This record gives sequence, C-alpha cells and structure tokens, in this order.
Amino acid sequence: MNKVTSNLPAFEAENAEHVKDGSSRLEADLRFPKAMTPKKHNGNSPENDLPHRSVFRSSDTNTKQKTAVGFRLLLVMGIVAIAGWQMRDRVAGWWNPPETTPAALTDDEIKSVFALGRLEPEGEVISVAGPSGSGDARIESLKAVVGQRVQRGDVLAELDNRPRLKAGLKVAETRVEQARWQLAQARIQFQTRREELVASMEARQAEKELAALALARRKKLLSSDAVSREEYENFAANVTTTAKVLREAEARLARYEEDLEQSVDVQLAKSDVSVAEASLQEARTRLDDSLIRAPVTGTILDMELRVGERVSNASLLKMGRTDSMLVRAEVYESDVSKIVTGQDVVVRASALDRPLTGKVETIASFVQKQSVVEADPAANTDARVVEVFVRLDEGSASRGSRFVGMQVRVEFQR
Repeated sequence: MNKVTSNLPAFEAENAEHVKDGSSRLEADLRFPKAMTPKKHNGNSPENDLPHRSVFRSSDTNTKQKTAVGFRLLLVMGIVAIAGWQMRDRVAGWWNPPETTPAALTDDEIKSVFALGRLEPEGEVISVAGPSGSGDARIESLKAVVGQRVQRGDVLAELDNRPRLKAGLKVAETRVEQARWQLAQARIQFQTRREELVASMEARQAEKELAALALARRKKLLSSDAVSREEYENFAANVTTTAKVLREAEARLARYEEDLEQSVDVQLAKSDVSVAEASLQEARTRLDDSLIRAPVTGTILDMELRVGERVSNASLLKMGRTDSMLVRAEVYESDVSKIVTGQDVVVRASALDRPLTGKVETIASFVQKQSVVEADPAANTDARVVEVFVRLDEGSASRGSRFVGMQVRVEFQR
C-alpha cells in the first residue's frame, strides 16, 4: 500500500500536464473564432468596398477552425478518460489488498468441541399410559395439572369403571369369607368325627372282651355238659363278629389319626380359601387399576388426554424427574476422542438468559445417525455421532427444568 501511495503524486503530475496542455489549446481555439468573426460595419465604412469573395473565404476559415476545435476537444476527453481508468486500477489495488488464506488450526490449538443436544430429565421423559386391559374405560376425573410435582404412587386420574370394580371386589370378599367358614367347619367336623370313631372303637373293644369272657365260661360249662355244643358255637361266632367290628372301627379311626391340618377335608377347604383369596386379590388389582398413579417422583410436563376421553393404549400424560437434569449431546465421531468423563461443559440456547454449566457423566459406546439437526436447510443431516450425557449443576438444573426437550448448543471446554 505504501508503494501505491508513493507513485500517486508522479502519476497525477504527469496527467495534469496533459490536461493543462489540452485545456490551453481548447481555450485558445474557443477564443480564435471570436477574433475571426467579421465585424459589422456601417455603410460608409471603406470595408464595404471589399469584394464578396473575401467574405466567403472568411466563412470557410471559421468552419475549419470549429472542426479543429471539436477534434481537439474529443482528444482531450479521451486523454482524461485514459488517465481516469489508470487511476481507477491503482486506487482499486490500494483499497483492496490481496487476500491471504489463514493457516489451518491444529488439534492442540482448538480450545473447545461443539455439538448439538437436547435438555431432558434424568431417566428421560416418561409417558404414563392407562393400565392394560382397561378396555373401553374413560377418564372420570384428573387429579394432577401441568407443572405439578407428584410423588411416586400419587393418583393422577380416575377411570369411570371404578364403581363396577368396587362391586366385584365386594363379591370377592364375600366368597373369601364363605371359604374361610367352610374351612373352620371342616376342622370342626374332622375333630368331631375322630372323637366319634374313638368312642365307637372303645365300645367295640368292650363288646369283644365281653364276648370273649362269655365264650370262656361256655367252654367250661361245655366240658361238664352244662351247655350244648350249639350254644357254645354261637358264643364263639359272637366273639369273631365283635372282633371284626372292632377292626372296622380301628380302620375308620386311622383316617383321622393324622394331623388335623393335613386331613383331606381340611386340605380341600384350604384350597377353596386360596382360590377365593386369589379372586379377591385380582378384584383389588382391577379396582386399583381404575386409578392411574405416578410411576416415579417427578413433575407433570404435559397432559395428552382430557376428562371423558377413552384411555385404551394412549398416553395420558408426560412426566419426568426434573430435579435432576441432563443434556443428551450428539458429538461427531471424529471429535469424540476429545471428550472425557468429568470434562467441563457450557450449554447455550436463545431461550436461556445465561449459559448452563455441567460436567460429562457418560460417553456412549454406540455410533448412530444424527437426530438433532440445525434449522439451516444446508446443514448436514446424515452425520454419524456418539451420544454424550452431561449432568447439569444444581443451579443450572433448576433453570433448565423449565425447558425440557429444548435444543441447545453444547461446548465441551478443553
């Protein structure tokens, strides 16, 4: 630029001489026709006696002089145009110095790695749906609103099939009560039957002993011919009969000699109670399913159904653990080697009044297609990226919880 500036005075002086010379000639030519213009004379002037030929010669001379003046004027304009064109090239070179291409930065000179990402609560956003098997049940009432913080197990909504399920629960409770009474009855019957069989066996035992004594006496009398052989045989048959009856009583009693709770009748009654209790538990579960509860402690982010709408398999609402916020950043696979656990991170977005801060918590080991892209139509939408999870600081998490799902620009500082 100094060289161009130093040449400008010589160039301007050189062109100034040409312009001055051309201007002087032009001025002289413009004055000359006025000098050559014939003066008006009165009639008494001696010049009136000049022949007409001299007048015509004077007119031709004026025409030639005007032609020469025009030619010189065009010449001067051409010189000025050429000088201006040369001046333009030199001034353009002075104002627009040649561009230089900056040298490419090395990896050591690059201070940060940038990536796109989204704000999300820890454990991601949860879609809370109705219970399976709810059928055509509809929402009877909503117990939560957007922005409300709920605890795990809190009721979020109630379905319109709850009254019918309450009646079913009452029936199941009655059946359980009946089965338990039957079990108690079976235990009583078992105990009573065993006592009856014991008494019967004791009676048969006494009868057998009496028959044996009578037979012994008849046997002594038979040796002295005091009784007949037929009477003796009748007593002997009676002893055999009482012994058989005793064995039958013992066999019946043996069924009740086992533990009371292990008896067949009590076991059958117990199984009936178990079936009834299972039915009761099922009824309670169905009734509880008529209430949609919060699966985790968190904040309601969005309501997707309203009162009167059918649940089916649709999502009722979205919620998340906004007390602990993360950033799911998508880092180009070529830059992931520059990311380490515990690295400081700055998160920016147009909706944030000031940046959020955090640290790298987890680096995924799976390379996938980019899902977060910029709004620029020319932006790359088919890049290969690795997900990096950043845990926000406590203060940043509180501010970021208001913008769940917002796209952010993540700076991994080095």
